[in-house]
Amino acid sequence: MLILLLDFAHISQSSRSHAVSTYCIMEAEKPYQPMWTSAHKIGVLVQVVTLITWISSAVISVYFHDRIWELNYLHPSLFTLDHILGDMFWFVYTLHNLRLHHLTFLNRVGLFVFQSAHIVYDLYKTSPAGLGVMQGQFILNNVFHFAFILLFVNSFFIAAELLLVLNLLNLCILYFRHSLCWMLIRTATMSGPLAWTIVAVYWNGSMMVPDPTSTACRVVGQISTWGIFACGVLFALAQDCIITYSLSFLSGALGVAQLRSQLVPFQWVSSFTMTATLYVITVVLIIWKWKLRMLERRRSFDKKSDKCLEANKADTDCYES
Repeated sequence: MLILLLDFAHISQSSRSHAVSTYCIMEAEKPYQPMWTSAHKIGVLVQVVTLITWISSAVISVYFHDRIWELNYLHPSLFTLDHILGDMFWFVYTLHNLRLHHLTFLNRVGLFVFQSAHIVYDLYKTSPAGLGVMQGQFILNNVFHFAFILLFVNSFFIAAELLLVLNLLNLCILYFRHSLCWMLIRTATMSGPLAWTIVAVYWNGSMMVPDPTSTACRVVGQISTWGIFACGVLFALAQDCIITYSLSFLSGALGVAQLRSQLVPFQWVSSFTMTATLYVITVVLIIWKWKLRMLERRRSFDKKSDKCLEANKADTDCYES
């Protein structure tokens, strides 16, 4: 009996050692798989660069806030923007210097907040290895905006106009390549910056002209103002209510500034007409999209209910048979 037990222990030990050696050989034959792949490293690098460029773009816009609007009023034209509505587009001063119980509340929510939400979404919800061309073009938009502010505050309007045109091309490519993405990302990376860049091309271009208050410039400005309206209608035909609403809001900023300056009498009427028309188009688009979504949900619910009825009928027939 003792000899049998010793033989059994010897066989078990030899089989165990054979299994361990086989496992080691199989593991050695597997290719080396590092924890951080090259795609993951590139994705993390893209996220870090996105965060740095966005922070730089936001900080420089806030830092040169007063200088930007000072130049806006130093070069009056038909495309001069109202600074309050301009701030509302970028920051939305909901409670500006509102003193309540000896406290000052300043709530800045706007395009930068949408972009910050997009950054947070990418950092915490998106796989770093899954980031694509969209992030690269968003980084390029931040770089263009940063360089534009530096050139604009130093009155290099021609170079700033060139950067705006390049950024407009960049955002148009980004928009038409990724127009079906999630609404928050589309607002932060495409629709909001694209609407601002369209208006900024006119805004900075009017400052680039030596004498924007001349008769010829006024006539050209009155005609060119409707280019913003045309862009809003085109994007409304593409069913993008975000750009349409943004252009409506910025047209209102033009109208308020024109009403204050009276550079061209009653020019503000056309701006407010554009604002009201684009706003109505936006509301119609939202209602139409909501009705389509409700109709799709009802159809999907009807299909599911029909399948359930068919399944119940089949079960009943089987039970009766």
